[in-house]
Amino acid sequence: MEAGPIRRTIHACVQCRERKQKCGGVTAQATCVACAGRHVRCSFEDEARDPRFNPYLRIQSVPLRESNGSVGAAVSQQTPAVGSTSNRQQAQVSPAVSQDDMANRLRYMQDRLRALEDALQTQQRPSPDSSQQRTAKDSFTSPVANDGFVPHIEGQFETAHKSPQISTGSHVEMAQIPVIQSSPRMPTSDSTSPSTRFNGPMKVLQDLGTDDAIDMENHDPISRQFLTFGEASVAFNLFFSKCHPNAPFLDSRSDMNMKDVRSRNIALFLNIVVVGARFWGQSSKKDSWLHPRYTSLVSLLDREMTRLILRPRPADLCLETVQAWMIYSHWMPVDKTPNAYRSRFSESSVWHCLGLAIRWAVLLGLDSSAHLPFVNPTHPTTLQDARVFRTMMYLTESDHYLAISARKPPTLAPSQIFHALPRYLRSEWVQPTDTRLASLLRVVQAVHVMGDRADCAESVEAFNHDVDAVESDFLSSTASINPGFDKMGQHFPFTSLRWYRLAFASTILPPAGNWRNAGEPFRMSVEWASQILFHLSSSASMSPLHLAPGFTHAPLEPDEDLVQLLSFAIDQYFVVIAYTASFLVLAWQSGAIDNQLQMRGAHQDGVQSDVSPRQSPLYRLVDLTSRTLERCSPARGHLASLYTELTRGMANIVAAGAFNPSSTDMGQQDQPGGSLAGVDGAGVWDSDWLNLWQDSGLDSGWLFGNVDESNSNTLTLS
Repeated sequence: MEAGPIRRTIHACVQCRERKQKCGGVTAQATCVACAGRHVRCSFEDEARDPRFNPYLRIQSVPLRESNGSVGAAVSQQTPAVGSTSNRQQAQVSPAVSQDDMANRLRYMQDRLRALEDALQTQQRPSPDSSQQRTAKDSFTSPVANDGFVPHIEGQFETAHKSPQISTGSHVEMAQIPVIQSSPRMPTSDSTSPSTRFNGPMKVLQDLGTDDAIDMENHDPISRQFLTFGEASVAFNLFFSKCHPNAPFLDSRSDMNMKDVRSRNIALFLNIVVVGARFWGQSSKKDSWLHPRYTSLVSLLDREMTRLILRPRPADLCLETVQAWMIYSHWMPVDKTPNAYRSRFSESSVWHCLGLAIRWAVLLGLDSSAHLPFVNPTHPTTLQDARVFRTMMYLTESDHYLAISARKPPTLAPSQIFHALPRYLRSEWVQPTDTRLASLLRVVQAVHVMGDRADCAESVEAFNHDVDAVESDFLSSTASINPGFDKMGQHFPFTSLRWYRLAFASTILPPAGNWRNAGEPFRMSVEWASQILFHLSSSASMSPLHLAPGFTHAPLEPDEDLVQLLSFAIDQYFVVIAYTASFLVLAWQSGAIDNQLQMRGAHQDGVQSDVSPRQSPLYRLVDLTSRTLERCSPARGHLASLYTELTRGMANIVAAGAFNPSSTDMGQQDQPGGSLAGVDGAGVWDSDWLNLWQDSGLDSGWLFGNVDESNSNTLTLS
């Protein structure tokens, strides 16, 4: 039986498919045992004529050493051309090779390799002049010279391949120099030089031994040359001087050193720099403050945060990763579309990013260990202990802040950190802003203890007493502190503390149509909302309890100091202001209050107690809110600019006297959450509100879809 056509003789016999020695030389007549037993012709008996498949033919083409020890310039026998039929038929191989010939050929190959290595080193060694030129241009060279990547305009990246340049004037033949496969530049060890790079499988093995593939994911904005060192320094300092007072969970000792933060964690460093780039032109009068390369920086940030989710490294298991997610959730990037700028901020995005920070903290065990160094009075504490404690204190407060605003259950329990607060505040690591954070945690502890049992007016009154005690302690403890140390401290009682009161009361208020009969909780909610908005004015009193005397007649102009702080506030705070204004306007539209912010009785005429709309306290407060947001933001690329349009529309509704008497009867509905869930155009949320929300560029899905119909009266602006 004759064998079929000869195929794949380099791997196995065609008949039996068993692997054996390649054909040629001394093994040319070695027949497969299986083929011999079957009495068939083994395909390996036919010698391969192609030097690609026959190593013995390749040995024949190697030139022998000459008698004087120099390398022979000519080959003893020309290698048959690949694919040439005549050469393939004429080539012959001796059945055996002597030991002396093999030794000579081996020595020749070693000498030839050394000669090629010396030639490559000579050609790649830079001249003194070229070294000086490269040093002068080192800071502003193209990204290809650094890591092999070129940034696109829209933030995409492509690999730039490079090959070593060798002069044609070398004494080594160009044909004798092996081609080095191009690849992105990777860090190599000192023992690895370009002259010892291999091709094929050997190159892969060498890369595995000396390179780290993860290093290709280099998202440092300086080394990737999206920013110069000076630009990064300005953006870094801008964050700590303007933005950090609004969320002071970083340490003023260790985290304000840019070089240190950059070396510790690129994710944290990149988040800080991108936030600073968001407010790059804040001192100018331009309609956008964004850095010229802000879009590319955001793309780089997206890659780094995606890597943290999909490809985390062991080095990412640290406190800085938690802090990076916290910064990202507080100051979300702004995307530039062809026609507008759009913030990524929404309730779901904040919930997701803050949830990732919490998951990293739980993974590191910080939720159960952050308080331990401050429990034992005899245990010495360190700066790292304080950094962890401060971060978890703020993360726990942020978790409850978002939970009570969105009417969702929190994740972290504050009790352990709360009990360790006294010793922490007496430690040497405390910062001036820690007093404010500790006050917020005390409020969170009160919310946590009361929990779901808060369902009546007495609960609101009790919570108000708890917050009053926190506020009193805060004012007394900060009276001797330089106000410049905590810029937000003087506004704290009228911002966060008032908001916690309003948010807590909103969770137990009936549907908006029944606010006339809500009693004391609703009256207190209106007062707290009015105080939040009135504090935006320059004529606001520092009295912690009531509005300033003469409020109804005093001019209301935005407070310039507060405007400067709000320009760099966290995204969530603009939601607080917009919600507060909408709460008052909704209360007026539903007939629960008049435009003088006074309660209406159950049978009082809806419009009888109203005064001239533009002279009313309600209009003046909402108008003040709109003008404050307008002053603290540029026309484009800032979240406050979107809420400026929303609050301006609210003021126009009040100025037009758009009171809807039909909404006063909505309280007779029996469905739970009837004031918000399933309301049609004839209800409180009429077409004017829907159009207003859409015109401002905000997502209108929350109006009817983001409400828990079972028992929720908390509005969520996103």
